[in-house]
Amino acid sequence: MTHRLQLLARLWIARSQDIAARLAGLLREEPLPHRPLLLVAGGLVAGAILVRGLPAAMSPALPCWLAGLAAVAGWRQAAGRGRQRLATVAVVAASVAIGDADPVQAAAFALTHLTAWRMLVTRARLQAGMTVLIPGIGGGVALAALGIARHFGCTTIVTSRHAAKLERARQLGADHAVLDSGKDWSREVRAATGGRGVDIVAESVGKAVHMACIKSMARGGVLVTCGCTTGPDPATDLTRVFWNQLSIVGSTMGSMDEFRSVMALFRAGALKPVVDEVFRPEDAAAAYARLEAGEQFGKIVFRW
Repeated sequence: MTHRLQLLARLWIARSQDIAARLAGLLREEPLPHRPLLLVAGGLVAGAILVRGLPAAMSPALPCWLAGLAAVAGWRQAAGRGRQRLATVAVVAASVAIGDADPVQAAAFALTHLTAWRMLVTRARLQAGMTVLIPGIGGGVALAALGIARHFGCTTIVTSRHAAKLERARQLGADHAVLDSGKDWSREVRAATGGRGVDIVAESVGKAVHMACIKSMARGGVLVTCGCTTGPDPATDLTRVFWNQLSIVGSTMGSMDEFRSVMALFRAGALKPVVDEVFRPEDAAAAYARLEAGEQFGKIVFRW
């Protein structure tokens, strides 16, 4: 990736009428809503932009930490004053053309599917015929992992605390669905695999599900994690880890090569994101409240 990459991060106040940006002379400057920029809530550096007047998807592969800091700073500054701030970030050199694809779909696709692709394909070495466990179905990365695993011809098992989310996952092709009642659900997972266990666990929940995931794994299985929303310090079972030759690996976003690979599947129609709802910037508080309550199924997108 070139060191000359140009990045612009700006904070926008909701209800601003003059939302426009110029990136290294490549991003056409136009007031919205004539040609909208799009930003994914919870994936603050992914989205759809105009590069040289053509629609493109942004990769979150480069410097995501700067974008995240900008977004968090804006959100925290606005808290307590009844106003919401969001960050628009575009990495021009890290973009892939999306052709005539729906820009809302492209915005929702980029970060989640890049993350899930690296988790499953690069880090866990996903292969056809494997069995994949995806706890906490309903989030963007979990749903992306479901789509990728199905694309590879794998058997999929999902869990959720919400029966409605499990039903929607079944409609998307999940082979088995396990209701998470707060107790150990690993026996149900093993029962779904004939007692063998799963080859891969793709998860970002962390502490609340870690032990059940470990107990659900087949010999030689891989647990790949990209987050820990319920806590970073779970109890584990090292005896199971060494006796069953288990691997626990971490994964964060991905490279431009991985981004191009997964975006090619998006453009071909082989993979598509699940969009929960599209919000206006002035409704940001409601969007984030929906995320924090865990009510969403899929990605929340802001249309600028």
